[in-house]
Amino acid sequence: MLLKNRIKRDNGITLVALVITILILLILVGISISQLAGSGLFEKSRQAEEKTKESQDLENSILADYSNKIDGYVSGNIEDTITDGSWDGKVNSPQIMKGMTGVYWDTEGKEILVTEENKDKWYDYENQKWANAKTKDGSYWVWIPRYEYIIPEGTQTINVKFIPTTQTTVDADYKYIHPSFRDGTSNNFMNGEWDKEIAGFWVAKYAAGFQASTTSETSATTVVNGSDTVVYSDKKYTQYNSNYTTNALSQDLSSSKYAEQKLSYPVFKPLTYAYNVISTGDSYTISQEISKETNFYGLNPSQTDSHMMKNSEWGAVAYLTQSKYGRNGTEVTKNSKDIKGSKSIRAITGYSGSNTPNGVDASSTNNNSGVFDLIGCVEEHITGYITNGNRGFLAYGSSYVAKTTPDGNGYKTCHSVSM
Repeated sequence: MLLKNRIKRDNGITLVALVITILILLILVGISISQLAGSGLFEKSRQAEEKTKESQDLENSILADYSNKIDGYVSGNIEDTITDGSWDGKVNSPQIMKGMTGVYWDTEGKEILVTEENKDKWYDYENQKWANAKTKDGSYWVWIPRYEYIIPEGTQTINVKFIPTTQTTVDADYKYIHPSFRDGTSNNFMNGEWDKEIAGFWVAKYAAGFQASTTSETSATTVVNGSDTVVYSDKKYTQYNSNYTTNALSQDLSSSKYAEQKLSYPVFKPLTYAYNVISTGDSYTISQEISKETNFYGLNPSQTDSHMMKNSEWGAVAYLTQSKYGRNGTEVTKNSKDIKGSKSIRAITGYSGSNTPNGVDASSTNNNSGVFDLIGCVEEHITGYITNGNRGFLAYGSSYVAKTTPDGNGYKTCHSVSM
C-alpha cells in the first residue's frame, strides 16, 4: 500500500523504465555471480557453513554432557568424577552410579580398584577390554556402551560403531542404532527401548547365584557357608514346582510351604550355585528389588533402575560379543558345569567348558573383562513383548501380570540390570 502511494505521487516512473531497470539489475547480478563463482567464494562459504554446523554439534554435545554431569552431581547419583557416561572420543564412558566401584584386572589377573590415577587402564574396548564395576555385596557388572551396527550378509561377525548419546541418526555405513539405547516412547517400546536416549547400561557379569554358597574351586560340589548370613527380601515365592522342592539355601519349597519362603537377594559372582528353582515372575520381582535394597547392594534406590534383562538388552550384549570388540565371530565356550544334588543344585556360575574356575574362554571377550555364562549354566529368563493371554505366561509370570482385557485377548506388555 505504501509503495503504491509513493509511485502515484512521484509520477515519474513508467512501466518501460521499470522493466529496463530490472533487466539492468539482473545483468549486474549475473556479472557478480560469475565473478564470485570464479573466485571460489561459494565453495569457501559452503565450507564455512559445514564448519559452523560441526561447531554447533560439538557445542550441543558438550552442553548435553555438562547437563548430565550437573544432574548427576546434584542428585548424588554419580559417585565421583572418575566417569559419568559422557563421550570420551571413542566410547561413552561407563557411568559409575552411587554404590558402584570401578575395577579391572592387571596382566597377572589381579583385581585392581579404579582411581583417578589409574583410570586410563580401566577399559579399552578397541582391545576387547570392557569396563567392570562392583557393588557393595561383591557382585560384578559390565558396561555396554551405546552403538550402531550392521550385519553384513554372509559373515559371522557384526559391524559395530560406538556413538555418543547425542547421535540419534544412523551413519551411512550402518543400519541401526541398537534399540536397547533408544527412546521408544513414540512406538510404545515395541523393540525393548528405554524412555529416553541413553549412553549405555550395566549388565550382570555372571548369572545370578545364591548368597553364602561359594563353591570349592577344586570340586565345586559342596557349599562353603562360612559365617555369612543370607539376606532375604520381603518378597515371597509365588510359584510351586513339583520337581524341585528345595534349593541351595535349603528352603522348603514344597506345595504347602513355598508361599511362606522369602526370596533371597541374588549375587552376581563367579563360582556360586546358580539361582534356580524360580519362576519368571519371581525373577522379575527380585530383580526390581536390587535397586531398592540399599543395605545389601549399596545402590541409590531413587536413581537406579534394575530389572530382569530385556530381550533387546540381551541382543545388545550378544551383538557386541560377536563384533571386533568381542569374540569377532568366534563362539563363546559353553558353561557345561552341571551337577544335581539333594538341594536341586544344577550349575555353577562363571565356569568354562573345561570346568576350569573362571575360564576366560567362556567370556564375551576371551578375557576377564567380559560377560560370562552367555551359553550354558542355567535357563535364563528374559522379558519381552508378549500378550498376557498366553497360558504359561499367566501361570509362571502371575506375580507381575494377572489381568486380561474385557475381550479376553490379554494386555500387551513389555517389562524391563540382568538375571
